[in-house]
Amino acid sequence: MIQIDCAEVKKIAPDVILTIFKDRYEVELADVIQLNEIYIDLASGNQMFSIIDAEKSFSHFSTESLNYLSNDAPFVVEHNLMRGSVVVVQSLAGRLIANFFVRLKKHKYPLKVVSTFNDGVSWIESKRIEA
Repeated sequence: MIQIDCAEVKKIAPDVILTIFKDRYEVELADVIQLNEIYIDLASGNQMFSIIDAEKSFSHFSTESLNYLSNDAPFVVEHNLMRGSVVVVQSLAGRLIANFFVRLKKHKYPLKVVSTFNDGVSWIESKRIEA
C-alpha cells in the first residue's frame, strides 16, 4: 500500500488499482498529479481499472483536480491506461454529488457510481467481458 497525503493506493488485482481518499480531505491539483504518477508506476504500461472507495469517507475535490483526473492526467491521455473507473459511495448525498459530476463532464473512459464495493467489482467484471 502506498500512502500519500490525500489517499492510500494499492493494486488489488493485475488490472485494478484501489484508491481510498482520506476523510474530509481537500483534494487539490498537486494531490492528483502525485496520484497520476503512482497510477503510472502501478500500471507498468498495462491498461487498468480504478476503484475510488469513498464508502466511509467524504473528500472535496477542487474543480482543477476533477478536470485533471477525468481528462488531462497523463495516465488517461498520454499513456491511455485507464479502462474504466468506479466510485463507491454509500451516502445518498455523496452519490448525488458523484452522479452530478459524472453527468456534468465528458470523460475519456467509462465511469460508474455504485453504492457498494462488490457492485464496483461486478461492474469491472462486466467491462472485462465487453472488451
